[in-house]
Amino acid sequence: MPEGIEQGNYATFRLISKDKNGPLLTAIVAQGFILATLAAPSTCAFYVDEYLQLPSSVREYNENARLQVFIGNVFMKHSSYLRIYDFVKSQKGKSFPIGYTNGRDTITFPKPLQLIEADPNEFKVIPEYVHPGTKFDISGPDPGRFDFYGYSTVGNKEAYYILRDNTLKKGELTIGDLPDGEYSLEMKNSFFSYKSNNKIKVKSVHVNSSNLEECYPGDKIKLKGTFIKGRSYGLFIGPVQESYYSTCNTDGEIMFEIPAIKAGNFQAQVVYSSEMGQRKTYYSNAFPLKVKATVINSVYPLRATAGTLITIEGHGMNGYKVRIADKEIPHTTSQNDKIQFIVPTDLAKGKYRVNARFFNYVIENVIFADDYLEIL
Repeated sequence: MPEGIEQGNYATFRLISKDKNGPLLTAIVAQGFILATLAAPSTCAFYVDEYLQLPSSVREYNENARLQVFIGNVFMKHSSYLRIYDFVKSQKGKSFPIGYTNGRDTITFPKPLQLIEADPNEFKVIPEYVHPGTKFDISGPDPGRFDFYGYSTVGNKEAYYILRDNTLKKGELTIGDLPDGEYSLEMKNSFFSYKSNNKIKVKSVHVNSSNLEECYPGDKIKLKGTFIKGRSYGLFIGPVQESYYSTCNTDGEIMFEIPAIKAGNFQAQVVYSSEMGQRKTYYSNAFPLKVKATVINSVYPLRATAGTLITIEGHGMNGYKVRIADKEIPHTTSQNDKIQFIVPTDLAKGKYRVNARFFNYVIENVIFADDYLEIL
């Protein structure tokens, strides 16, 4: 074979006269197509999303695609952009024969192509335990790299697995409404299935104890139970009162502020909402809670002039506004057990019964001091 003729191209062989003095004579004696050869890949283990590079000096064959590569039973025209997935997406298994055909010969390489599987020990849950219907941090294999495309199951229920950082293998998993227990993460495609060796421990939200059985609105209540650091929970005081949501800062403990509600004996629960895309609220076990009425215990001094600092002491006064003669007075201090204000200059002399009002478009409450404030 003369040098400079590439495989995968047509070659023409001619006889040429060497008589320099006579006319130039040529004759075609043969024409042929130079069959290509490809070398086996340097490794036989591939991820499903990788591209296959077969060493060769061959330019791409023309449109008759005589040089084809095969993996399993799927053939494709040879190029530099052969993606493993395009070969195996319609096949089953983990191992496939690999080779090529050059239009005359079909060559199978000695070693089959092996698909790399995700490591079952690589998946781990960051929190010690998780709640049903929630999203949480995990570390594990890239589901896209193994053609799982983020879809998975936990406890035979749909789950969503997303890798946020490919380098650190950090991601998040969202699970469905599962009973308490331990579960593996499972993922499947047409090639193989994945089942994690490390389990997901699922625990419902449960209140074990409370530091308060009686309280005033605005008081802080500390609960102990199956609370997860970083998660947000709400305090539901049945049947219709719900406090603002609070974030758990320490595993197993959470603090809530008692909302401004009417006094009474209630059954309270901790709640959270599903993160699985369904409208569902999860409730803890109920625990008793007595909410006492907001009170003013004292006002001092009881005799004052414009500019005097007045102190009101009591319980449950968060969110209350002081009023004198139906005039709302700006506060200098506003706490659950103390309110302070300065007597305004436009308040007429006389005796007034101090009161405080709470209003949030749902609840309205007015409380009165027993003593009268005299403005001199």
